[in-house]
Amino acid sequence: MNNIVKVTIAILASAVALAVGVHHYKTSARVEPAHMTIARDRSDSILSDCGCTEALMSKALGAPNMGLGSTVTVIASGDETTADEPVLVAAFDVPTTRNVIEGRNGKNRKQEALLPELRTKCEALPVTKRSPIALLIRRGIERLRHSGCGPATIGCAVWVQTDGEETADVQLRKLFDGRRQSKQNAAGPLIDNDGVDIVFYGLSQTIGEREFGSGYRLRLTPERNIRRADILRQGWLAAFNDPSRVKFEPFCPIK
Repeated sequence: MNNIVKVTIAILASAVALAVGVHHYKTSARVEPAHMTIARDRSDSILSDCGCTEALMSKALGAPNMGLGSTVTVIASGDETTADEPVLVAAFDVPTTRNVIEGRNGKNRKQEALLPELRTKCEALPVTKRSPIALLIRRGIERLRHSGCGPATIGCAVWVQTDGEETADVQLRKLFDGRRQSKQNAAGPLIDNDGVDIVFYGLSQTIGEREFGSGYRLRLTPERNIRRADILRQGWLAAFNDPSRVKFEPFCPIK
């Protein structure tokens, strides 16, 4: 074998190795887009308003793992008319910039342009007297799964705007009322959040009583104290199969 053939074979081998390496790098470096669901509890005991929903939207759009192909979906809790099933409020593709000229300011302008539409749709939602929060969260996770979120995806999350007072699910209500089930009869976690972060926003933003013009006072939320706060937290942690991915924020973010 002469030197020219040897050199040619070496060059071809190097080219093949380089192509394989580039393909492996591109494949291993490929990151699935993250997606988020903002789940709004619209019961009459919630003090936080559409301003909170808008602030969560702004925060979600700017989250580190949100980029090309990412989406933000906003859903709201259901009531008797929907058999407690949540309603879709809005779904947005996360705006991105295609060139250097637009830059960060261009991206921010595109994101800000989505907020008035969200506020209009949010403020059109009627207030309800029920809080089927567990079903709201479950449907939010299902939306993320449909979008491609899974254990290998980074940044998928459900952000829940609520005071945490579940009124529909019997199992959770027993936990929150201090009537813990025996280990023999206890059911497993209600919600599979594998690969999905759950953040509760606004647990402290609740309405205790509402007074009507006639002087009649209606209690909407049980009295809060340290024990009640701990029961709520522990109850919700028990509802998820991966409680390490569940966090609680007492107040909504400020836009």
